[in-house]
Amino acid sequence: MFLRLIFVLGLLLPSLTQGKPENRRSMHKKTSQACVDLLGKTTFEQSERLETPRLFLRRFMAEDAFILREYRQDEETARYQYWDHQDYFRIHEAKAFVLAMAQSKPNQPGEWFQFAIAEKKNNKLLGDCAFRPNPEFPEEVLIGITIAPNNQGVGFAAEATARFIDYLVWELEKERIVAKVDRRNASSLRLLARLGFETISTSPAPSYFKGELVYESLLVLEAKMWRARTGRQPRP
Repeated sequence: MFLRLIFVLGLLLPSLTQGKPENRRSMHKKTSQACVDLLGKTTFEQSERLETPRLFLRRFMAEDAFILREYRQDEETARYQYWDHQDYFRIHEAKAFVLAMAQSKPNQPGEWFQFAIAEKKNNKLLGDCAFRPNPEFPEEVLIGITIAPNNQGVGFAAEATARFIDYLVWELEKERIVAKVDRRNASSLRLLARLGFETISTSPAPSYFKGELVYESLLVLEAKMWRARTGRQPRP
């Protein structure tokens, strides 16, 4: 399950390894000791943790770096994302990502916040999801979700996304949730349709993305539709 979303400067959380090689090396040096400190811990403060019958949506943990690196190196996983599978070629790049996520704050306009998706029974990382409030209209958010290939096909994406939407609508009181999906990404389009997203536009002409011609669709879920779907009412 791979969603690609609107974000004119990048998708999901922009890779911490983008840029010139010398800049990348500088970043690695600056974060190396912090990463060592991070990997000495087993948990972070769980101030933002969501639950479903089978899953936790939680902050990233030190031990997540290795699994994150594994599935983000997969070319098919990266196919519909703006990050590249080579962005996480080295383990310290995955560690730097985990460190950044551990220190980030949710619901900051214009900034991505990323949840780790973990299985409840063992707290093992299965994938990740993220949201970014629109800086000009913070009640609108962009979302994204990635499930590792070996964890697909058992409903984790639907379960995580539904709880994620609940969090955005009921806890953060967002009014509109937006996604932009590659038309080839049929599984994500089906999932979003099942959750009540409506396709409001599709690019009239293809654009080149990672060497391929692609069409993208804009999908929107209004909070009032989600509230009606779940049978709940907004806070007074």
